[in-house]
Amino acid sequence: MEDEERCLPNENFLDLQVKEGYIEKRWVEALQRAKGLVHSLTSQEFTTIIAVDFYDHDSKATQPGYGFNPNYNSTFSFKNQMDHFYV
Repeated sequence: MEDEERCLPNENFLDLQVKEGYIEKRWVEALQRAKGLVHSLTSQEFTTIIAVDFYDHDSKATQPGYGFNPNYNSTFSFKNQMDHFYV
């Protein structure tokens, strides 16, 4: 948290880290068969991201991850007013 982003008494931060993922190869292959694709993907032939939607904030996305064990290494910080609607 930067100096200019200090919390006021009625504010709070939610920090979320998305580090890594695991994608089941059999589900990717099943999707390929359903779409009529015969080429089997290797672990470096596709890219994924994770989109995060939280409360009243803009959507955010992780860095791209590659293959069946993607490393996203992304951190998100959401500053929130602790009002009656939020709590």
